[in-house]
Amino acid sequence: MKSKLLILVFALTLAFNSNGQWVAQYSGFTLPFFDASFLSADKGYVVGQFLTIVETHDGGSVWNMQMDTTTSWFIGCYFTDSSTGYAVANGGQMYKTINGGANWNLLYTGTTTPLYAVYFVNADTGFVCGLWTMLKTTNAGATWIPYTVSTSLNRLFFTNVNQGYSIGQSGVILKTTNGGGYWAPQTSGVTGNLNGIYFTDTSTGWIVGDGGAILKTTNGGTTWSPLTSGVSTGLSGVWFITSSIGYVVGSGGVILKTTDGGVTWVPQISGVSVDLNKVVFPTSSVGYAVGAAGTILKTVCGTNPTASFIDTGTRTVGFVFSGTGSIDSVLWSFGDGSTSTTTNPTHAFAANGSYTVCVYAYSTCGNDTACKSVVVSGLGAPSTIWPSEYLNIYPSPATKAITISAPNNIITVAIVNFVGQTVHSQQYNSPQVQVDVANLPAGLYFVKVNGSEVTKFIKE
Repeated sequence: MKSKLLILVFALTLAFNSNGQWVAQYSGFTLPFFDASFLSADKGYVVGQFLTIVETHDGGSVWNMQMDTTTSWFIGCYFTDSSTGYAVANGGQMYKTINGGANWNLLYTGTTTPLYAVYFVNADTGFVCGLWTMLKTTNAGATWIPYTVSTSLNRLFFTNVNQGYSIGQSGVILKTTNGGGYWAPQTSGVTGNLNGIYFTDTSTGWIVGDGGAILKTTNGGTTWSPLTSGVSTGLSGVWFITSSIGYVVGSGGVILKTTDGGVTWVPQISGVSVDLNKVVFPTSSVGYAVGAAGTILKTVCGTNPTASFIDTGTRTVGFVFSGTGSIDSVLWSFGDGSTSTTTNPTHAFAANGSYTVCVYAYSTCGNDTACKSVVVSGLGAPSTIWPSEYLNIYPSPATKAITISAPNNIITVAIVNFVGQTVHSQQYNSPQVQVDVANLPAGLYFVKVNGSEVTKFIKE
């Protein structure tokens, strides 16, 4: 049985691991996309060249054009809710929708310099950055306050309403701790352009840039440490699902994944060779990457499955699958030759002992296994002490042996003589046992089954 189980596990592993993880979506466009904003796994917006905005509400099966002109390029976009969104362009334009993109209206920003990114910390307060430009609004874009900066800024990220970051050319990192009132420079340690930024909390963040640069901070940007990406191409976008699991995209179709917070990065198969500019994960499983030539990629494998389980009971054991990630199926091995494909099975073991129980989790995103030792005890122990009418002891009188049968397993049998002395004691694990009494003197005896004196017999 064990060999058949291993063959099945191996076959399933080959089948699931052979599937690709990033799938190209048909956008209907060949011009480049630069940014994306997703409200859920199904609903999102992508912006690009010639003020192009495309939208999907079915997870990328269909992309609908909302706006298209022959001037300028949309470089950044941000949605604060399902109705309200903003898009900024390299001609200094900013557009806003309040009806989910059905209509886009031009806002007055007071600048004609290129704008590269927009970020809102709440419905009213937002920031825009670009070429030597930083703007802030506190009234949902009705008016914008300019801030003086001396460099080109490419991206923005805020961890809360007060703490935010902006990155840009020549390794520039700026940080604010008072909602944009003052932006203090931080030391990046690099001279190339920085293109993407993401924080999982107020302390931990990552920045990516030219030449395969990846930087990480664990103290809110007081120090930035370089990480080894394994590539030398430009990196443009970064997103972390958890503090451990993150993705980076860049030139030439590069997609990198880490599961240890950026210590190591593993190349992913993107299936494209064009530049990828942004990666976003609206859920822990579903992610999108956008780039040149109208490229939109989708994965449902943001996090690989993890297997774990909880066991309850010591006789008939219940098992609850507690793994995470996208799980297609599970296979249980109970360590006694039995298996199950039920998600939360119950298994009755035949004997006391320690069993190595394993659960195998499978999905198109990968596989995982969890095993642990489960101790089974108490098999055969009665749920009650039976009255004599539930026992059958025969023959009586007896000469050589007596047979005892009970509703449940008999664990112990003790024979006591008429003066209270135990003359025989033995352990069993069966509902019917045979006891040798040939050497007992003739007389009256009492039988204790599982510690209770319940009946008597006569030895001749």
